[in-house]
Amino acid sequence: MDPNKSQQSTTARLNLTTLTPSVVGGLVSGFYVAIFMFAYASLIFTGELTAFLPNGIGALLFGAIAVGLVMALTSAIPSLIASPNDNPVAISAILAIAITESMSSSASPAVTFTTVMVSFALSSLLVGVSFILIGRFKLANLVRFIPYPVIGGFLAGTGLIIFRGAFTASAGVPLTLSTLDELIQFDLLKLWVPALIFGIVMMVVLNRYSHFLIVPGVILLAVAIFYIGLLLSGTSIDQAIAGGWLIAPVDEGSIWRPILPADLINADWGVILGQIGTILSLVLVSIVAVLLNTTALESAFQRDIDMGHEMKFAGLANMIAAIGGSVAGYHYVGMSVLMDKMKAKLRLVGVIVALVCIFVLIFGASFVSLVPKFILGGLAYFIGLAFLYDWIYISAKKLSRLDFAIIIAIAIVMLLFGPLEGVVFGLVITAVLFIVNYSRKDVIRHRLSGDSYHSHVDRPQAHRQALIEKGSQIHILTLQGFVFFGSSNTLLQGIRNIITDSDEPGGYLILDFEKVLGLDSSALHSFVKIRQTASERGFTVVYAHLSEEGRQAFEHESFIDGSPLVSHLFPDLDHALEWCEDQLLKANDIAVAIDSHSWQEEMAEAFNDVELAERFMTYLEEERSAPGEHLAIQGGPCDAIHFMTAGRATLQLEFENGESVRLRTVGPGSLIGLEGTLHPHVHHYAESVVADEASTYFRLSTAALARLKENDGPVAVKFQEFLLGYLATQYTRSTELLKDVLALEE
Repeated sequence: MDPNKSQQSTTARLNLTTLTPSVVGGLVSGFYVAIFMFAYASLIFTGELTAFLPNGIGALLFGAIAVGLVMALTSAIPSLIASPNDNPVAISAILAIAITESMSSSASPAVTFTTVMVSFALSSLLVGVSFILIGRFKLANLVRFIPYPVIGGFLAGTGLIIFRGAFTASAGVPLTLSTLDELIQFDLLKLWVPALIFGIVMMVVLNRYSHFLIVPGVILLAVAIFYIGLLLSGTSIDQAIAGGWLIAPVDEGSIWRPILPADLINADWGVILGQIGTILSLVLVSIVAVLLNTTALESAFQRDIDMGHEMKFAGLANMIAAIGGSVAGYHYVGMSVLMDKMKAKLRLVGVIVALVCIFVLIFGASFVSLVPKFILGGLAYFIGLAFLYDWIYISAKKLSRLDFAIIIAIAIVMLLFGPLEGVVFGLVITAVLFIVNYSRKDVIRHRLSGDSYHSHVDRPQAHRQALIEKGSQIHILTLQGFVFFGSSNTLLQGIRNIITDSDEPGGYLILDFEKVLGLDSSALHSFVKIRQTASERGFTVVYAHLSEEGRQAFEHESFIDGSPLVSHLFPDLDHALEWCEDQLLKANDIAVAIDSHSWQEEMAEAFNDVELAERFMTYLEEERSAPGEHLAIQGGPCDAIHFMTAGRATLQLEFENGESVRLRTVGPGSLIGLEGTLHPHVHHYAESVVADEASTYFRLSTAALARLKENDGPVAVKFQEFLLGYLATQYTRSTELLKDVLALEE
């Protein structure tokens, strides 16, 4: 077979696979959007505005064209459906009624209609500008901080609102407590029950099958059954219209014109400005709704969406729609998801939707009267049921009871009070729950004791033993998270328990703030109480790793006598612990500073032979370093073991930016450079060694060590035994510390 023909055949099948569903999906969506523009207009243009219903339909169709076409050509989702949406429509209906009631009794119906249309244009313009500003300054991603239950509740609430609106679309009567008796009468029951059944059938069929012909097939089948029923019953079209089965035909002719300068002059701006609160509410609801809808589309399509990009072009689309007096519009989640289920994945979908609306706008909308009202209502029921299935039925299976309860509560609030109120309620309730739950989280990450956790100061054996025996008087608390009025109270109670349970009064309490993200002003009062409680029991409070912001906050707090809240502050836990150890040693009459260490005596004791010790000392060279001088340079050749005799030095990691981190501070009796000298594959210092003060040390070079091994075997063996004991002690200390830390992590 010819490879070229095979490739052409595959391409043809691929094009047919993507093109056909997109064309059919576009036609179905276009028909659906046009129908809903009729339904939306019928919700808005009631009472005195009923005569202007055709013009309202035209304005909404123009909005569907502008918003739909711009978003179809620019959105990250190729098959996106965008049009005037239900939430702005609902508020626009309230706005239209308020303007109608506020107009002067002498105002003509034409002026009232013009004022309403100008208010819609102003609302859409403000929505467009707001969208663009949010996109321009990258504020759209703030919606990602909205908790998942709030998004789920918003979408579930949207489903309830759409489901409730389906009663108006099918029966012409809204679903309220006052209309329940009316809706269960046969005259209306025969209208909304078939629509509900049609919506349920659509829901069941599309959950089982995803072929792109399912939706148009079910609609055509339902239309055919309807007209066969009319034929068999002998019911005429006029009788069907009178009975509420069909929509009354719209008069032919031009049903749309743009907002002209004359309209801006003739509109009653006093009435419009009097409704500025409602207009701003519409803008805010549109902002929240488009961000949540975009987030919902991310979840539905399982892809990241550049919200800034979406918002800027949605803003442009609404500014164009304002020219025609349309209600604000944006992404339509239900229809966009339906297109995905139909495998319609081309931008052609949105373009065809716009073309269908253009056709209806130009050639009139009388053909819509041929579509049974139960189809329109049934589609509304289907969209509402789809939301409820995804965000209530599915959520009940995968979410916790608390999160599911939040979703239900938000949906009910939206249904009773409105979308904005529902979202605000959800944010408030989730914020309160977060505060409560976060307050329960222990702000104390680790609890350590000075008898097992020591500073990086290499102390003599006598000092180490004293710290092991008395170190329990040092309490180390490493804090975490955000410290606020809730968590600080938990911290205060934890510290009270530590102080109360202490075996003897007096001690040191170290608070390490390295893992603290921040603290609020209310938490500072808890630290005042901590200081007071500690002082009563003879404890000294020591602070470590306070950020600059935290330090400034603590500086503004003081006691009545003027003494500062923080008396002992150190850059890190290691230095804070070193200070506490020094104070503890002094309190037990142990001199912290050691003038010198006799290596000859220690070697004589370790070797158990004075002569061998003296022979070993002949291989050492005594050297001195001034304060700040490097005994070893990080990355430099490791060619000697240093035996500290007097002074003090710090082993530290040094970074290119000039900063350093202390690993260990050593004094008389400490060894430096063991790993580089003894390990066969390590030849460079891993850290620098800097003299903190004038220091004296013995130096055993690698050359001298080699001579020792070659010329004096007995001394070399004794020295190796000494090194093994020294390293074993270091290993034991590290293992004990590791066990303590791992136990805290469990």
